[in-house]
Amino acid sequence: MLVAGTSDERIAQIASRQRGRVSRRQLLAAGLSDTQVSGRVARGQLHARRRGVYAVGHEAPISLTQETEALLAVAPGAALSHVTAARLWGMLAPAPAPTPESSAVVHLTVRTDSRLPGITVHRRPGLTAGDLRTRHGLTLTSPAWTMLDVAGTLQPRALERAFDHLLVHRLMRPSQLRELLGRFPTIAGRRRVVRLLDREQGPGVTRSEAEERLLALVRGGELPEPEVNVRRHGWEIDFLWPEARLAVEMDGYQFHSTHANFTRDRRKDAQLAAHGITVIRFTWDQLVDTLRWSRGSAACLPSGADCDQAVPDGPGGTSSPGAPGCRRRGSGPSRFQAEPGRPGSSSTMKNPTKVSTSPKVSPTRS
Repeated sequence: MLVAGTSDERIAQIASRQRGRVSRRQLLAAGLSDTQVSGRVARGQLHARRRGVYAVGHEAPISLTQETEALLAVAPGAALSHVTAARLWGMLAPAPAPTPESSAVVHLTVRTDSRLPGITVHRRPGLTAGDLRTRHGLTLTSPAWTMLDVAGTLQPRALERAFDHLLVHRLMRPSQLRELLGRFPTIAGRRRVVRLLDREQGPGVTRSEAEERLLALVRGGELPEPEVNVRRHGWEIDFLWPEARLAVEMDGYQFHSTHANFTRDRRKDAQLAAHGITVIRFTWDQLVDTLRWSRGSAACLPSGADCDQAVPDGPGGTSSPGAPGCRRRGSGPSRFQAEPGRPGSSSTMKNPTKVSTSPKVSPTRS
């Protein structure tokens, strides 16, 4: 950091870039002596925050000051990491604002041992400059490194959401995570990360195999078979029940990681909806890995069943309508037939809202 001017001007320039905080090392480098530092503390010009860290002029609350102070309190080369870095990358919800009576624990990864109150220190000799990033003016571990750090402690759904967040916002490439796994083959949480990478790559199911799997679910639920890979209104539809005006699309996970494909699919859904066709999307891993959930959903959706039960959205997920053994209303004409006298009717399903929201699961399955 380059500064110029008198000692006071140098200190002001440093503090302005560090949320009003300076370290003792920086004060000495700016031209103050130990005696002058002590004198400014006594006069209230500097306020001790941590050992060797001071607030300049005032102690008014400022966002991210605890993280800034933690970095200033340790030797150069440290980085915010683990849960602290995960919050800064948006992988987790922000920590509650600290109060005078309480303060959040800050996680740091360092190359050498260091112990300070209010700081959880993680020693990682293999940490290199290439593993560090800067965000909000703070040094922290890269998204891929942060993902490995929290893999052993987060709940499965929270870890999956964090992984999806990094990919969707293009903060991390899967190849970066694989490179770190190669460098640290025994790191905690490795298996959980490998499973997420395998899911992102896809379960190795070809399009024809996926079609057969979904058709097997349809047949198992004794439902009318859809048309497969048909074109309507300028779009190719994976599965279409034309009389019910219902379409099912199978999403490869990769579609969610590019803005262009995401936008294209939203445009496709909107245009089909404008022509009276309801579009429901499933991901490959739902079809392959959560077969029971998919069977329950498929059994309820095209038939217009009245579903009173709830099924988990995969392991640890939230509940949504539709389950095996749903209560079906009455008998009579096929529910795939449009209502008489209503051209273009979507179907005779009495609860179309329930039908459209039951499988509304994004590729992040959140």
